[in-house]
Parts: sequence; C-alpha cells; structure tokens
Amino acid sequence: CRALRHQTFDVAGHGLLDASHRRPIARRPQRREVGLRVALVLADELRRKLDVFDRAGTYELDASHTEVGFVARHMLTKTRGRFTEFSGSIEIGETPESSSVQVDVQTDSVQTNFEQRDAHLKSADFFESDEYPVMSFRSTAVRHTGETSFELDGDLTIKDVTKPITLKGEFN
Repeated sequence: CRALRHQTFDVAGHGLLDASHRRPIARRPQRREVGLRVALVLADELRRKLDVFDRAGTYELDASHTEVGFVARHMLTKTRGRFTEFSGSIEIGETPESSSVQVDVQTDSVQTNFEQRDAHLKSADFFESDEYPVMSFRSTAVRHTGETSFELDGDLTIKDVTKPITLKGEFN
C-alpha cells in the first residue's frame, strides 16, 4: 500500500510553561519510523491520566484535550493535518505496564486546510474513506523507560492492513 511507506509517528507534550517567564516552552516531538506518518497526540489527556496511577479505571478521550494529527513530508516541505472525528479510551492500570489505549479515527474527517489535498487523501490513493471509514490503534504494551518517559506498543490498522508500531512519549 503506497500510503503506508516511509512514515513517522509523533507523540508530543503540550502546554508547558517556563516558570520564571510564564511563557510556553516549545517542545520537539519524539519520532519513530513506522508505517504511516501520523502524529498521534494524546496531549494532556494521556499525560494526565497515566501520570496519576492512584486513579485506576477507564477514561474516554476528551476531544478538547486530545488531537489526532499528522505530519507528511512532500518534496522539500512538510504538510500538517488532523482528523476531527475520533473516539477512544485509556485504561489506567495499577502500574503503567497494565495500562492500555484504544483509538478509532474517522478517515473522512481528515483536514489539511486545502480541499483538493483533503479529497485526494480520502480517495483510493490513500485512505479510501468510502470503503474504509475507520482506522484504529490498539495498544499491546506500555513500558516505563525512564523517570518521565514511556513507550507504547500497539497495532495500527488502516484499510484493513494492521502494522505494529511503537510510540515514544513523556510524562510531564
């Protein structure tokens, strides 16, 4: 599948402030080469939920704190986009390793701020939204890799093709 080559997943934290100046601090996303260039940003939602393990349970993603977006390289530039319709949940276990994430994304909701490109992404060349209206991510493992870092393994399914991926993230 052409749309599944040479791609990257990004997980980035948002909303950090410099305590001395009260200004936002820019954070560079961590990247890992995988099958699709999609930035899966579970922003404050994942960070807040996984940071507090005394609140075990299942939490629905809050659209006001969650973004599913992507960055795609095209020649010398990068194209950014997002999916506006998605649902999912985070299961918080007693430890990070016993936690999980699942997200379903409506492929027809892709937006890049350019209608012709959006139509092309929805076509059979990429997502084929009429035939495959949903892409999904299901985590298979969470590993605490450092004081504030973790890796999230999972399966990404697009157009009935499932590929394993690893996302790197950070608790803030």
